[in-house]
Amino acid sequence: MGCKFPTLVHPRAWIGDRVSLGEGVVICANACLTTDITVFPHVHVNLCATVGHDAKLGAYSTISPGANISGKVTLGTGVEIGTGAALIQGVSVGDGSVIGAGAAVIRPIPPHSTAVGVPAKIIKTSTDNS
Repeated sequence: MGCKFPTLVHPRAWIGDRVSLGEGVVICANACLTTDITVFPHVHVNLCATVGHDAKLGAYSTISPGANISGKVTLGTGVEIGTGAALIQGVSVGDGSVIGAGAAVIRPIPPHSTAVGVPAKIIKTSTDNS
């Protein structure tokens, strides 16, 4: 028999219409998820983070405090978004990528990459997916 993980939403979080939350998701205080968002299992949306319309947050991803994710953004599996980072509308971040604190993502980030700065630049890409 498999374990069931609860989905936890802080009472001060704001969740809009048509937001789908997977198993084991944690939404912290003052987070804001607008509308038409899919949050896959085991995603953590931290304090004061915002997620815009039509976004897809891949399983096991972490959105750090104060990060701002615009509409139609897609995060792959296991993505980490640093504190205060901003992702403009329509960008995608590939599986296993890391976005540094305060970064401004204005173009797609490939899988298994680390991007930092304003605008965000890729400083490392791993071809070893293990």
